Amino acid sequence: MPSEVDISALEKKLAGMQAKIDAMYDLLLQKSIAEQSFGDWIPQHLAEKLCGLKRSSLLALRKAGKLTSSTISGKGVFYRRSDFEKLLNENENELK
Repeated sequence: MPSEVDISALEKKLAGMQAKIDAMYDLLLQKSIAEQSFGDWIPQHLAEKLCGLKRSSLLALRKAGKLTSSTISGKGVFYRRSDFEKLLNENENELK
């Protein structure tokens, strides 16, 4: 059976590996966002995934004037990424 020292060293190695995995995931997510977006505009499916919101919630935010949206030939809804950042910043201030 491993000693407590061995377990501690193993936990540190696992934590380091998890940090590297998290960093790689973040890089891949950023690359994916960049490939699927048009400048500041991101497609609805990506907005849903990034925010964890459903279409109905995004629609409610659009109707409330908190999100800007656009379409291309009436196909697919796109949102400004900066609007999400603005909402996050506003909500951060409200929670303090």
